[in-house]
Amino acid sequence: MSLCDREQRQLRGIEADLLQSDSHLAAMLETFGRLYRGQDMPAPERVPSRPDRYRRAVTRIAEAIAVAALALSILFSALTLPDTIASRPVGGP
Repeated sequence: MSLCDREQRQLRGIEADLLQSDSHLAAMLETFGRLYRGQDMPAPERVPSRPDRYRRAVTRIAEAIAVAALALSILFSALTLPDTIASRPVGGP
């Protein structure tokens, strides 16, 4: 994974703050990093790339619009249903 210069500076700053504030935690994280260096990150922990996030956002918006349209059609059909029932003759043919 490649990071831009700004992101690398931010990570170095976080690392420096961590080393100053909690040296034991920093040592544990360093050990963890050495143990799992070169291994792929598990899929559930991966952050999706920017195009994936946009695609997911568009999909969620489309789903929300479809659900809203379905809800509105159910609402309007329920509102017009009493008119249909009231216009039927009572007592049969």
